Amino acid sequence: MPFSHLLHAALTVFVLTLAGCTVTPRARYVEKSPETGVIALPFNNTDNRLLADQLMREHFPEGFVVNKEVEFKTGSVTEHQEVSQAGPLSPSGIHQVSGEHVDHGHDEHVHHSVATEHRGVSTTRDTTEWRIYYSRKGKR
Repeated sequence: MPFSHLLHAALTVFVLTLAGCTVTPRARYVEKSPETGVIALPFNNTDNRLLADQLMREHFPEGFVVNKEVEFKTGSVTEHQEVSQAGPLSPSGIHQVSGEHVDHGHDEHVHHSVATEHRGVSTTRDTTEWRIYYSRKGKR
């Protein structure tokens, strides 16, 4: 096998291993009792659902019943973005920090007003996960 192919294969294995180490668990137990359980998924899709079904089957190999499924709020995240832009002084009402520029290229001094506009936007959103509440088959 040429060296370049060997290098490519080793690099592929390394990247896939690294990617596997950074993946968030896709299905986990929140609660597990002798008669009931709760599974959490980061979001409800086919792959996560198959993992949840596997966990429920491991918990109750004789069978289980899904009692309810809900989107569950786990917290919130606030993101803030601020933009600053220098430009001519404007009466826009936006907070402005003024300065002066003196043009010495002419015999007379010309003063230009400049300003920096600051705008900030904050966005808060809920963080959620999908929860599956289930029980042993025949119990509710």
